[in-house]
Amino acid sequence: MHVTQHTPLQAADLTAGNLNGATIFGPSQERVGHVCALQGGGTQARVLVDLRDSRRPVSLPLSELSFSRDAGQALRADARWTRAELQSWTVPDS
Repeated sequence: MHVTQHTPLQAADLTAGNLNGATIFGPSQERVGHVCALQGGGTQARVLVDLRDSRRPVSLPLSELSFSRDAGQALRADARWTRAELQSWTVPDS
């Protein structure tokens, strides 16, 4: 099924309980990583994405990701960045 045929999530469905574990896909439909946490809320909400091969997750604005369900009802998100681009965005040590 093409991405344009996926069912977009409604704003009320964009919760940590729903989004954790969702696979993130880049612009060429390559697997970039998965959602490991949701921080904040509303227009300032951010998604922490585990890139799998990076020591630290990256933090992306929720508004920059398109969450949807595919034909099998699997949750996914589409991003405009590749894994290589996101690897330079790792969250610094606290």
